[in-house]
Amino acid sequence: MKTVFYINNIKYIDGIENADISFISALLRRRLSSLDKITTASLNACYSEDIEHIVFASKKGEMERLIKIIKQFKNEEEISPSVFSGSVHNSSVSSFLINKKKELTYTALSAGNES
Repeated sequence: MKTVFYINNIKYIDGIENADISFISALLRRRLSSLDKITTASLNACYSEDIEHIVFASKKGEMERLIKIIKQFKNEEEISPSVFSGSVHNSSVSSFLINKKKELTYTALSAGNES
């Protein structure tokens, strides 16, 4: 069986300063990591109602939160459940879809330079 897919739209945002997330409430914006903000801005720029599936690729994944978890562990502190739940690289796609109130399937990839 051969699987075929077509890329309808792609968005690359170079740096957090170029990520427009003004459509997200201030409460939610405060909870977003840099990757979340860039992902949310990219998804919003590409999003349309006729999308059936999202493919998200990240070179490094959720490094900010991973570093925070490692520091908490190293200092023998309790690891924050909210930091842990947001540490997977696909959490930003989930957050975007929840914010849009959409149920879509997605694939999240993190393959270093191959992403």
